[in-house]
Order: sequence, then structure tokens, then C-alpha cells
Amino acid sequence: MNSSSELQNTTTVKKQTPITKILIHAAVGLIATAVVSSAGAATVAFGDFNNDGLMDMAAITSPTTVTVSLANWFGGYTVSAILTGPRNQQITHIDAYDRDGDGDWDVIAYSPASGTWYYTHIWLGNGDGTFGSRTSRKWSWPPKGNIGFF
Repeated sequence: MNSSSELQNTTTVKKQTPITKILIHAAVGLIATAVVSSAGAATVAFGDFNNDGLMDMAAITSPTTVTVSLANWFGGYTVSAILTGPRNQQITHIDAYDRDGDGDWDVIAYSPASGTWYYTHIWLGNGDGTFGSRTSRKWSWPPKGNIGFF
């Protein structure tokens, strides 16, 4: 190969890279996944929070805060929502799925209470990267009288 072919191939690859990222994002946009910490709890959850086909991210960013960031077509993220739990209930695990069946992704966070009791905090998604007010419920597993919202 001569140097002009090498330059042409390099240029072609650079031009295709953003397209490749878009196709990858679009292909996985409907799949939720989680990043698991060494303690076995999900600290980041992925889902399409604004219905654009890209994999957005919800991450525990402080003991009582979940930050939702929307993916862009260039591989970056922009914060769209900061979700706050109760001050005395440290969030240890988060999840993302359509909890209420409306087609929009929701964020669910869990906080230990005591023994086998837990708090679940739910923010219902609006489909545009924003969320409604938090609802919280206390439940236990195995069930002990109050089985929560199962």
C-alpha cells in the first residue's frame, strides 16, 4: 500500500465510526442491564428513558441520590434528572424497567431497613428523561404480614 491508500483507509474508518456507534446504540436500546459492584449490588442501570433508541444511564451518585443521564449519538451523556431518596435511607441498589406498564422506563431504588425489611423507592418515567415524584414502600422477604406491592 502506498501512503495515500493508507490515508484514505484511515479517513474512511474515522467517517464510519460515528455510524457504528449509532447502530450499536440502536441495536441495544431496548435492553436493560446493570453494572454490579463488588458487594453484588447494581450501582448503575441502563434503559431508554427518553424513547430515542439510545441506552441511557441511571447511577447512584451519593447515598441518597440517583442521577439519570441521557445518551447522545456521539457516545456522551447529559444529566436529565437528579432523583433524591429519603435522607435516612441509603440507596444500595437500583433497577430500571417499565414498572407501571405505560411504555416508559422507570427507576427503582432499594434501601435496607432492618433484618429482612427493605424500602423501595419508585420514580415513574415520563418518557422524555424526566420523572414524577418518588413513591416509597416498605416490604419484607419472605413476606411478614405486609408483603409490599408484589
